[in-house]
Amino acid sequence: MVLGLWARLLALAYNVQKVDCDTYRAAQIYGRHVRVLLEHLGIRTFVNLRGPNPKARWYRNAREACEALDVRFVDVMLSSRRLPERGTLLDLLAAIDAAQPKALLACSGGADRTSLAAGLCLLHRTGDVAAARRQMRFFPYLHRPKPHQRWIRVLDRKSTRLNSSHGYISY
Repeated sequence: MVLGLWARLLALAYNVQKVDCDTYRAAQIYGRHVRVLLEHLGIRTFVNLRGPNPKARWYRNAREACEALDVRFVDVMLSSRRLPERGTLLDLLAAIDAAQPKALLACSGGADRTSLAAGLCLLHRTGDVAAARRQMRFFPYLHRPKPHQRWIRVLDRKSTRLNSSHGYISY
């Protein structure tokens, strides 16, 4: 009971949100909190959207927790400052396709890159453009791009060519 309450409080602190029945999104989880949340949510695949960073403590903690729990750890480098290249988006979609349910998409704040990744995940899996766009909302995700991050509005009605009948993005 106490662990469940602690895990729920951690989920609030780390902006953990459900994307769909198989996927969650979150901010970067630190220290021993990684293991608590991975166990509580039943995560089997952890997708790190910040890319490899083996010198950083947060990165080592996440990898070690995943190894201890036999959770697959995947690095996909999404920049917080520029539009991802085609290869990066394909890497992200490949990670989503290969993810064992339940998966966790995580970046620094759980808002900008994670909003993009969660939206693309939904679009790729379901073709539901409206659901994908909802991942870009300020509330509850706290997504508010800074001026140098305006590219992240890729799911804006005017700027994206989407084929919702097939669930893929024209790139």
